[in-house]
Amino acid sequence: MRTTRTSLGTSSFTAAGWEESFYPKGMRSPDYLTFYATHFYTVEVDSTFYACPSARTVSNWNARTPEDFIFSVKVPQIITHERLLLDCDAALNEFLSTMDLLG
Repeated sequence: MRTTRTSLGTSSFTAAGWEESFYPKGMRSPDYLTFYATHFYTVEVDSTFYACPSARTVSNWNARTPEDFIFSVKVPQIITHERLLLDCDAALNEFLSTMDLLG
């Protein structure tokens, strides 16, 4: 028998307008992810499609979330759309190494 696990989250934790509707008034943006993780178990990080984030940024994401929190990250477009998955080993390895910091 196949079992399925569904995780509900959103496509960002910094969506425009959420500072007025989801996050407590006056909350600083560096605290958004920690608060978000108290309501959802996963988030899609679409900013990774545009560029690989720094190791520091990814380490901060990891530090601000519970150990079982799930990040769904998009592979950068330079790999998927510009190079069409060809001759992209260095860029892909850099991306994967950086994402390994999520645990």
